[in-house]
Amino acid sequence: MKTISIQSFKGGTGKTTATANIAYVLNKYHDKKVLVVEADAQSNISSYFGIDKDREKGIADILVGNDVDIYSLVKKTRYDNLHIITAGLKMYVAEDYVKANKNPLVLKKALIKLAKEYDYCLIDNAPAINTISAVTMLASDEIIIPVCLDLFSIEGLKIIIEQIQKVKRANQELKIRGIFINRWQNNNAKHQAKDYLEKMFKEQYIFKAKIRESQHIANSTFTGRTVIDLNCRFGVTIDYKNLVNEYLKLK
Repeated sequence: MKTISIQSFKGGTGKTTATANIAYVLNKYHDKKVLVVEADAQSNISSYFGIDKDREKGIADILVGNDVDIYSLVKKTRYDNLHIITAGLKMYVAEDYVKANKNPLVLKKALIKLAKEYDYCLIDNAPAINTISAVTMLASDEIIIPVCLDLFSIEGLKIIIEQIQKVKRANQELKIRGIFINRWQNNNAKHQAKDYLEKMFKEQYIFKAKIRESQHIANSTFTGRTVIDLNCRFGVTIDYKNLVNEYLKLK
């Protein structure tokens, strides 16, 4: 099982939507067994998959050291072989617990038990750099970073990359697989911002596939279905397919 953290430093980058749709493309179009882990107390990706976000138990129970079988936390979605572990109600206190108990490998050890069950595990992180994001990075093989082409989002990339470099001291196999542009608009301002991004982060891989701004994304969040499931011909659904295809071709 390859574990991928989807990381961002600020909200509004479309991180959760991207996680859900990347998971769906891997599952539907590439016949992969996919597990989504919700490491964000807001629990938005649970709603995206039509799962009750107020479920009592979730990945937070692993983080706070509760005696719980990780298999019991796995929930089915409406999609075959695409499952989710929700955040759980204890997610808001997990940060303090992990800090106090100094057990940064707790998630990695738990996910190893599921390694033979899935091809991919995608971790949807909170839009922050904190102890929990460090724990998810320690449990990950790769990082993918969505970015919107505004100054604050681009500046936030520096902070994320600095944090990843620190985590790599303890997880030397961790790689930044790439940065992808989300909420793309084809205008002069965005093209200039894209040029700035590529100049600032020329040592990182920036995906050629860009996810366009689309009202269909917002609409899909009310349905409990991915935007690709709603209509595979939307322009934005083609973007997600192209992004995953490009990812799978990377060495």
